[in-house]
Amino acid sequence: MIFNKTKKGSAELYNLTGTWYKANDFTGISEDIVLAQNEVIKLIGKATFDRAHSRYMTDEYDPEVSSDDPEDMLVRRVQLPVAYKAMHHFYQRNLVSHEDSGRKVKISENEKLPWAWQIEKDDAVLRDTFFRTLDELYLFLEQTDIKEWKDSPLRTQQQQSILRTLDQFESIYPLDGSFYTFYTLIPFILEVQQRFVRPIAGDRYMSLLSDIDSDTALAARRFVALKAMVIAVQRLSVSVFPIGISQRFTDSFQGKGAGKTPSTDALKFYLSALDHQAATALEEFHEALSATVEKYSLLPDNDPRNKFFSVQ
Repeated sequence: MIFNKTKKGSAELYNLTGTWYKANDFTGISEDIVLAQNEVIKLIGKATFDRAHSRYMTDEYDPEVSSDDPEDMLVRRVQLPVAYKAMHHFYQRNLVSHEDSGRKVKISENEKLPWAWQIEKDDAVLRDTFFRTLDELYLFLEQTDIKEWKDSPLRTQQQQSILRTLDQFESIYPLDGSFYTFYTLIPFILEVQQRFVRPIAGDRYMSLLSDIDSDTALAARRFVALKAMVIAVQRLSVSVFPIGISQRFTDSFQGKGAGKTPSTDALKFYLSALDHQAATALEEFHEALSATVEKYSLLPDNDPRNKFFSVQ
């Protein structure tokens, strides 16, 4: 576990988040920490996490001191999403107490239970903060020379993609600067490349990956980005996406219900419109491919003054 090495886990959580009480019993959230830790490992790779954990366990690392050392910063960047994910899960499962006689709600005379909308809003804030801390973690990994991250399975997949950077993807479809969303889309990007682009491009497929600035590659990238987004929204839960992105799936993007789960009809409408854009982009990709094919004249060029022909 990347917390509680000096038996001051609650103090560490407070120093990181500012919202967890130091007096809280850390054992109450320890299992949530383990679950959140495993989720972050899936997102950044075990080797990257192990590097942060190894640094955390050294005598040189002090949880109570903020340091500019890259190794210490890696620890804190990894700890933050773990902390917020664990807190989110802890609060959700402690809305009611579980006793021998069933579920109960306990409250003192000096406290009030939150309204349902307040709980929903708090859940949304914690979830969005989790996504933001992941974005900061990914940004740190991209800007720092960490071999374990560069050799990670996700980073290897990224190098096989026709869309290798967040900026390239956002030039086609905005992701609100979310590295987390971009890396979530990588498997879908590769699927679209294999299912659609490779069969169409044939022996020119590899050149699309190497000559990324060609008109054909640009057309392919536009199709891949849009189609990957369609497939991802179809298969994943809306809650997987940060609120700034999931709002686009709703029929009240700018209204009071902007943060709510989209209705089935609103989601179908969004996907239909996006899939239509992808279909148009696919046609443009076909046209770009055709434009690069060498054309041969059906008839030979001849001077009209030549009034003869030969038969051989």
